[in-house]
Amino acid sequence: MRLRIRDLAKTRVRYGYFRIYTLLRREGWLVNHKRVYRLYREDGLSLPAHKTGYRPARRTTRRTIPGEMFCTHRCSAYLAKITGG
Repeated sequence: MRLRIRDLAKTRVRYGYFRIYTLLRREGWLVNHKRVYRLYREDGLSLPAHKTGYRPARRTTRRTIPGEMFCTHRCSAYLAKITGG
């Protein structure tokens, strides 16, 4: 079985252990997925881990209303409105 796993991994380079396990089951091998994973790893056939993509930082500044320079203008206008001043 170890030779068949190597053959499948060589012909289908991008297949991981679970796809190879599925192919073995279709060929009639009565095999456990945990055993396939162990043999796959012992033979050094594991694929490199996926790299996560770059995510830009979230925009932290608040957008201002047209005509005001800073968001503090909005705050001071709101305070003046609720205090009556």
